[in-house]
Amino acid sequence: MFKVNNANQILFLKNKLKNINMDKGESIQSHFMRIMQIKKDRLTIGEVIAHRELTLIALGGLSRPRDVFTTTIINNDRIPGFNELLARCTQEETRMMERYNPSNGNEPTPFSTHAKRKNNFGPRR
Repeated sequence: MFKVNNANQILFLKNKLKNINMDKGESIQSHFMRIMQIKKDRLTIGEVIAHRELTLIALGGLSRPRDVFTTTIINNDRIPGFNELLARCTQEETRMMERYNPSNGNEPTPFSTHAKRKNNFGPRR
């Protein structure tokens, strides 16, 4: 996309990356792909981004429902790399989707499984 090393292009891409946030309804994969595209555009003009900076930008751009997840990651002793963060965010997104989008009713929920197991022992004496 960008071929010429130009101060305006550098500033544009730095600001674009700095201000990147997940759009409402956007998937984790889509969010991370947009970040990777900006990284590639910056590499094309000779601007390198540190892995830690890229990870922190990705974390900062996550949507509000993921605030607890983001805080947990940041408060750890070690900040994960970009690829590890992508994997953990994808796992968190899957967990959130399963929690907020109930299954088709065929799969038991943890409570119903527990209740069924409890009733298998017969009446209390």
